[in-house]
This record gives sequence, C-alpha cells and structure tokens, in this order.
Amino acid sequence: MHRSNGQPYTDDWDEKDAPSTPLSPLPNPFDEYEPFLGHRTDESSDEVENASRRNESRTKRWPFFALLISLTILVVASTPATRITALRKAAGFRQNSLQPNTTRPFSNIRVGKRRISGLFKGCNSSELLDSLSRAKLRQDGKSRLPGKSSPKKTQLDLREFKFSFDLPDCPAPHIFTPEEACDLLSAFGGVFFRGDSIARFFSSSLFFLISDSLDIVTSHHQECAGESYYLNGKKCRIISALDSQKYPEKSVCDVNPFLRFEQAYKFRTNQRRSQSSARAQKTGSVHRHKYKAGELPLEGVVAGNLTAFRESLPEERQALSPVVIFQHGIHYQFRSEDTIDFHIKPFLQAFSSTVPRPISLWSSYSPPGPLKPKEHIKDQGPDVISNYNSKIRDFLKIASPEPLNEGGMKQLEWFEATNGAFSYDGTHHSYQVNMEKGQFLLNLLDALYGEIVEQGGLVE
Repeated sequence: MHRSNGQPYTDDWDEKDAPSTPLSPLPNPFDEYEPFLGHRTDESSDEVENASRRNESRTKRWPFFALLISLTILVVASTPATRITALRKAAGFRQNSLQPNTTRPFSNIRVGKRRISGLFKGCNSSELLDSLSRAKLRQDGKSRLPGKSSPKKTQLDLREFKFSFDLPDCPAPHIFTPEEACDLLSAFGGVFFRGDSIARFFSSSLFFLISDSLDIVTSHHQECAGESYYLNGKKCRIISALDSQKYPEKSVCDVNPFLRFEQAYKFRTNQRRSQSSARAQKTGSVHRHKYKAGELPLEGVVAGNLTAFRESLPEERQALSPVVIFQHGIHYQFRSEDTIDFHIKPFLQAFSSTVPRPISLWSSYSPPGPLKPKEHIKDQGPDVISNYNSKIRDFLKIASPEPLNEGGMKQLEWFEATNGAFSYDGTHHSYQVNMEKGQFLLNLLDALYGEIVEQGGLVE
C-alpha cells in the first residue's frame, strides 16, 4: 500500500509526512442520526413535532444498524482465511504478492477428465492420511523380507501384490494397474518428485507403473531391473529414465502423465561467504548464514525448477493442479529448521496462492533398519527420525492448515507402516516397500480427485 504522497505505507508517523495545508474536517457519517435536541424559535410547533418524531425513529433504528455492523465484523474476523493468515504470520511468512483468482466460480484445485474413476472407496483423503499414520506393519507383511534380486522377466506383474500393512478404519487400498495409473496421473498438471535417494526410490514405483516394466534405466538393464534397482542404487541412479517428458518411449500411457523426479539432497551449508549469490543459485549451494530464515530467493532453485517444469507442459495441462512430493532431511542430519527454512517455507510462499494451486505432499522418513551402521545411529536413530517427522508435521499444521483438497501441504506418515521392513543398508528399502508407497499415493489421489470434482474443480 502507498500513501497519497507516493511513499510506502508504514505504521510509523513522522511530522514530515504531514500535508502542507490543513485538511478540511471530514463530515460525520452519523450526523443524520443525531436526535432532535430542542425547539427552534423559527419553526412552527408542527414542524418541530414532525422533526422530533423522525429523529426519534432514526434513534431507534441506530442500535439495529450498529448491531448489524458489529456482527459483520465478527463474522469476517472469524473466517478460516483470516485464521490461516494469522497462523502463517506466526510461522514467519511474508505476505505473498500472488493472490488467488477469486473470479472463477470453482475450486482453485483443478483436475481434468478421466476414463476410470472412483477405484478406491470407503475413506476420503483426510481419513486416508490419518489411517496411514496409525497403520502397523503386519507380522506376515511381505516387506519384512528381501525381494528377488534378478528377475528373469522385466514385465511388471501385480496380480499377487498385497500391502504389508492394514489401514485402520479404511478398506484395503486398490491395486492400480498400469492403465489405471496412467489414466489417474494424466488428470493432473504433472507429477513432480523432488528429494534425496529415498524420494527417488519412492518415485520409481510410479515409473515402473507407467512403463509397465521393471526396467526404467537407459543402459545396464539387467543390473538395474526390479529389485536390483534398489540393490545397485548408486550405479542405477545416473542411468535412470525418471522423466516421462524426456523419455516418452519408456511410457505406455496414451496421454503423457508428465511424471518427473528431480534429485536434490540439500543446500550446502559450508560454502565460503565469498561465494557469489549467482554461483550459489547456479550450483544449488546456499550458505546457511547468508540468507535469513525463510528468505531464500523464490526465483532460485527452490521454486524455479518446478515453475520451469510447469511451463514446459502443454497449455491444457498447465490449467490443472500439479502433484508435488518432497522429501528432505537426512542430508541435513535431520535438522528440521534447515528443511523448513530452505524447502518448505519458500515453496509455500511461492505457490500457496497460485491458480491452479498445487497438490503438495511431504514424504516422511522410515525408522532405520538393523543394518544401519552403528556410527550413524546417534544422528539417524529411530528417536531422531520420529522427532524430525513430528516437527515437520507440527509446522505444516500451522503454516498450511487447510485440508489437502483445499491446497494444504500434508505429510505422508510412513514411520509405523514401515517399522520392521527389510532394508539393504538400514536406510533404503526394497521394491515391495516402494511399490506400497506408490500404490498408496495413487489411492490417495483417486480419493482426492473425487473430492475436487465435487467441489467444482473439474476442468472440462
């Protein structure tokens, strides 16, 4: 906001800001409601009596108008949007210059048409997320065992696939086929994963589905097929085809789902102070003390790559809400303040008021397995990870309190559902665990899709 003299508006008053000439007094808007105070000698008694009755009537009406105004102010002050704004200010957010498009008659979360819908029934998206947080790994869960490392065939086969955990108060998730997964994912404005190797393994399940194959690499196919993709993680990482736009031949979908994984471990915190800001943005290295908390450049690597991804999509897909899944933390030694300052706050600041609004999810960490090296237990033990997940969850409740179907960022709670699952190195899990994550995500998006359509978010 600006003053009439063109200077930025602040709450501070200085005499030099005063106008050079006195301003005329403003008219009192309530003058006409002032009661008649006495007889005037230049008016007849009838005129005085009539005027007295008129003013008496106005005086009786005034409490009604005052009450109406007070109720209006009370209702506005108690709206969810006002509470959300207050909560965001408390969490350390700046006012976003982007404003939602309130001229459209439907939801700011938008989806496109599907051929197959309503595959998961029985719980809504909020209930599903709550159920996942309370899920327990069954004793006979397949994720407790290592998978076969060298499949003879690379064809994806989900006919006998079952979840290793049950969802309390919700029915068993639907097992999506490649055709069903393609249809669902293509109803959104792209699906963008960003994070560490654990996030990459999570995304791999969707790439297996859209390719209808256990082979999602560009070379060394047998060494990186199926379970071997997780066994040989570092080798397979650099030859992964984790971008359906760049590698369309890897997808069997009729319509490109625009599925992409972007690897980002962390912003380096040990860079020299002399390193230029331009170089820092180019390399993805940000000095921890160079920027104040929550004030990373929004056009930099935090939001820039997602924006570029969105702008690369066809126009009709840009009109739909993208699905965004993040996972960071282990490379920050599970310092939640760094993750919040460097990733969550900048993302919410950049995209929480855009139209269409993203569907954003934060993927939590699983407890370490028995093979976790002893020297890492102090910094990556179960209590450390559980505490980290809790801090992220608590922050999101304050900074992004809306439900998922209204644009709030929610955490996928994997801790209990994977507690006891087999891990090759105490950190990374098998095909079974990652396919369970992918299948759960599809069930969540399926439930969410129906809610968005019901609230007017379907783009014809």
